[in-house]
Amino acid sequence: MISINIQGRNVEGYVSEEVSPVEPMGEKEDGNYRIAPFFGWTAEKQQIVDNYDPQKAKAHLREILRTWNSTLRRVLNDYYASTGDRDAVCVRKSYLGDNCPVEHPLNEKMKSLTASLTSGLDPWLYAEIVSTYEDMERLVEAITDTKKRPKDIKRVLSGYHIAVPNVRVAKKPFSWDGGYTLLDGTNWTTSFVAASTSREYNPTVVAVGGADTLVFAFNVDNCNAWCPGTTTNECVVVGHSYDRGQTMNLDLCLYNTSANLGEVAIGADPYRKTFTVAWTDDYWYPDYDIYAWTFHINNPNINNNGPITVDYSTVSTVTPYVNSEFNWGKPGCQGQWTSSCSCSALDNWIFIGYNKLGGSDNDGDGYRDAIGVRIARSTDCGASYSVVYDGPSRNGSAYDHNQIMLETTNDPRGSSSVCSSSNGGDNTIQAVYTWKSPSSCTDPCSNNYITHLFTDASGSWGGTWAATDVLSGYWKPISQPWMSVARALTSSSMTHLILFESRYSSTDADIRGIHASGMPPGGWSSVFNVDYTTIDSRTPTVHTDARWQWCPGATTSTASYFHTAFYHKCPNTYDGRLCSEPYTSYNNTYRVAVMRAQWSSPESWGPEYCKVNLTYADTIAIPPPPSYSNGGLWQSWWQINGTTFRAHNTYGSAWWFGALWVYLWSSSDWDLEWTILSCLVGNGDDDLSVGEAVSRGDGARVSATDGGILLEGEGRVAVYSPDGRLIRSLTVKGRSKVPLSPGAYFVRTGRSVRKVVVR
Repeated sequence: MISINIQGRNVEGYVSEEVSPVEPMGEKEDGNYRIAPFFGWTAEKQQIVDNYDPQKAKAHLREILRTWNSTLRRVLNDYYASTGDRDAVCVRKSYLGDNCPVEHPLNEKMKSLTASLTSGLDPWLYAEIVSTYEDMERLVEAITDTKKRPKDIKRVLSGYHIAVPNVRVAKKPFSWDGGYTLLDGTNWTTSFVAASTSREYNPTVVAVGGADTLVFAFNVDNCNAWCPGTTTNECVVVGHSYDRGQTMNLDLCLYNTSANLGEVAIGADPYRKTFTVAWTDDYWYPDYDIYAWTFHINNPNINNNGPITVDYSTVSTVTPYVNSEFNWGKPGCQGQWTSSCSCSALDNWIFIGYNKLGGSDNDGDGYRDAIGVRIARSTDCGASYSVVYDGPSRNGSAYDHNQIMLETTNDPRGSSSVCSSSNGGDNTIQAVYTWKSPSSCTDPCSNNYITHLFTDASGSWGGTWAATDVLSGYWKPISQPWMSVARALTSSSMTHLILFESRYSSTDADIRGIHASGMPPGGWSSVFNVDYTTIDSRTPTVHTDARWQWCPGATTSTASYFHTAFYHKCPNTYDGRLCSEPYTSYNNTYRVAVMRAQWSSPESWGPEYCKVNLTYADTIAIPPPPSYSNGGLWQSWWQINGTTFRAHNTYGSAWWFGALWVYLWSSSDWDLEWTILSCLVGNGDDDLSVGEAVSRGDGARVSATDGGILLEGEGRVAVYSPDGRLIRSLTVKGRSKVPLSPGAYFVRTGRSVRKVVVR
């Protein structure tokens, strides 16, 4: 199972056909859509209101209340208690000085709604009751489904193992003239993360804890490529960086001898410095399940139980997305995991959103239809999960996939037990996903949606979710909606931003967006453009400064930007905006575009800016061939990711953005690359060994110094320009300085190659 190709889709990446000259940005035809008029508005509620009949509504209401009281109420309360969620919510409510809810939050919501009936039944109240009742029905069905047909989970778990990657056998040979020179766009540095002769894909990366600590994961289609002697199945590879991505180190392969582990996702708890890896397991194919494993940054066995099930119902569940709160945490336990700092309900809770896959093909495209989304929650640091949301049956928009992603934000309206309101307050948990109506519509459909989900303390942090169709009736298929929220300290400044791929045609997609302010978000904008030309752009990812505010004490003093990365096909002629000269060398390949916009101006996107040397970077982070001659790979969704982080763990230090993306070496060989601003690269810390990790004892030692490089030790040294031109070759005995103009250079010492930036 190649997870980005879970239903057999073809590779889409390198394109060689000629393209017509581009139209200027903004002149492309636009179509119809509707923006949500208020928070909590959905097209289905509007339909209920429009068709409201008082007599029919009263009869239906009696039926709803009868079923709720006779069945649903009891099942929800039993599940709420048995999972430990009720106790966890009560612990938090007690710390906040609030009363503990007696029943499941959905039951509490229904009690509140029915209490409002004393003032009469109006259309919108009726619509809200119906919507809440349907949420209950679906959640109860999800709960009882697992109990009806339990799987032999122990048999699945027994096949899970961990192995240590062998980087010596997993790197391509380095060659200046092999078409894979390490060139970068102006002010960009790109380095290998994974470059075996197999396929690496599904990149996921997040900052955790300390300012410059990153953890990342990806899939490989043949686990033996990274961990020889394990399995030929698809597996998960996890790694870290302690120096803001200048060196990326591989830690482990997680594999199952009887199953493929695909569609990996990773999330982090910045307070405890734990991270959670989730993936799709195909042991029961054609029924897929979701599994997860929570690690401490220094201890892979904090829960002493290895991988656990997130969702193993008889409904196929695929493509998880992980996010964690960041404003809670047991006081005095920052970064620790000991007996005195064991997990409690005061710790950050973990949320995993994922997609449901049906068994039919009602839209006739040859693939199984999507049937909506689910969200699971862990209130015990990843030791167990319970389903907290089960969405309506809905097919995906651009694909048979709803593409849910989650975002946790600070909530300045209230204070958690650990962080005061002046430091960001409590947390909200939000999600977005896309769908089309009707589900049987033959693609491309002209009635597409982005639905936003929201929960906060009033919903017991996942007990109830408010759905809003923020974009409805959109005239083109939608892919990869991605949400990010400004980490501001006031509700009015909490800009909520959603970017998405708008599929204008099969060969022309655009990057567009909407935004809102407030908490919860309201007053969504009209659709605006990030890249709206006749040149193809795909799969945006968007992230915010201050990613893990506010615990453990970071501030917003230097945080003010959103950052996006996406694939953009650079043609052989002028594309109107992003690609720079010489155009004829691009060969119609997909390059990585990186841009930023201020929190206060989310519709105005421009290039990234190096605060060190006060210069702007290219919008295309990888330049024309021969560098990365085949370009980046986009296939369906989520083949590019990124994260914000700080270069230094000091007050007022700047926030930066890095992109993790897939390079199309060939149709059967994909690699993972990491791109950051060059001004982040330290003196000699950007190690780019290709044969193996840089050996400090391999020939002369290299370091940057003012106006050149310093060589110490003995051995042959060759200095190359970024385009592979030999600048200097010498034999070192002792200590020698090589004067060089400011810029980036590659220095070969023995078998190692390093990139050194001279200031």
